[in-house]
Amino acid sequence: MPESFRRAHTDEQRKIRSEVILDTTRRMLATTRVPDLSLNAIAREVGLAKSNVLRYFHSREAILLSLLTTEYTTWVTNVTATANDCTSPEALAAVLAQKACAQPLFPPLLSELTNTLEHNITVDDVVNFKTQILHQVKTLTDFVHETCPELSECLDLPLIAGIHAHICYAWGVGHPAPTLVQASATNSAIPSHAGQQEKIMRELITAHLRGLSAPPTRRDRAN
Repeated sequence: MPESFRRAHTDEQRKIRSEVILDTTRRMLATTRVPDLSLNAIAREVGLAKSNVLRYFHSREAILLSLLTTEYTTWVTNVTATANDCTSPEALAAVLAQKACAQPLFPPLLSELTNTLEHNITVDDVVNFKTQILHQVKTLTDFVHETCPELSECLDLPLIAGIHAHICYAWGVGHPAPTLVQASATNSAIPSHAGQQEKIMRELITAHLRGLSAPPTRRDRAN
């Protein structure tokens, strides 16, 4: 029996097999959209039966969730390494966008989080993912508060949720469906923003951060 089909018996072998599955999935996502990637396709590429892949991950979503954990951690690490470049909301937005776009798997995985990746997984999967991601969210939030004093009073949830939303939206419009590109080419009234994801992301996050840093209006204070 080929080596790739032998069952892993030790913790080290199971770890290696899990990494092979993750690396294979990561490679496949370079050419396949997240919604289009099936567990069967992953199993075939790895060289395992689907039932054997499920010995290491409970579902396709669990594999993708593990990849997102790594991607999110890398993004936060890269952003927080640029403290000297993030002295204003505009500069911070530029770094957030640039670092997100430098990881082509991060935005599409983040886009599928609530609708797809957090479904068809176990409670243990959720607890493990949330524990790690919430730690990274706190790291990012603390970084924003420390590097941009004008944002130090803003609430954590609107701050991070807005950044996430703009990353996902900008990535989507920057990677339009082929039919939209074709329609735009034949009808100038239909815009296509293909390849403009970083610019759009930067502009949207800048507007978001400016709004959070603006002093409250008289109406806001009354409410």
